[in-house]
Amino acid sequence: TRVLHRIAPLDQWKAPKGTGTLHMKVAVLDLETTGLDPQYDEIIEIAVAIIQIDAQGRVIGVESIRTGLQQPSRPIEPNIAAITGIDDAMVAGKRISSTSIAEYLERAKACLCFNAEFDRRHLEMLVPKAAEMPWICAMRDVPWRDLGFDGAAQNYHLAQAGMFNPVAHRARDDVASLVNLLAHECR
Repeated sequence: TRVLHRIAPLDQWKAPKGTGTLHMKVAVLDLETTGLDPQYDEIIEIAVAIIQIDAQGRVIGVESIRTGLQQPSRPIEPNIAAITGIDDAMVAGKRISSTSIAEYLERAKACLCFNAEFDRRHLEMLVPKAAEMPWICAMRDVPWRDLGFDGAAQNYHLAQAGMFNPVAHRARDDVASLVNLLAHECR
């Protein structure tokens, strides 16, 4: 029997015992978009959390989080609304400030996403300065198999770590899931 525990919301997240002092800050981000092609599809939601990392790479704190919605230039397809839970009414009249996101990202030394290839290509269309930052892909750069995990999906890794997030495919929730997963101590 495996008991799953709900992830800690980022405003309630606490560092595990035995972590070190601040070494660097990393921007953990996630996007929801109208599709897969950054040349055609648009960002409809963003979440960025600035986390603090010690010299051993352990998450020691969540400094802050920013989120935003954006109305795309054409209606959100029903299949995208079904996946994300974001519909045209939710984004009506909303805009994500590229300047504000760029300034917020400057607080970090790197960007970290679960699927950096996807998020980076889309974010660079909105915030060209994001191309200048180092990017870390949790899906490809973390040796999950060596750490005792199998599969490739973030929520599957969460379950293997004994956690769950009842909400998926919303940017803020996916960022919270990734922070909790990265902070998990493998035994």
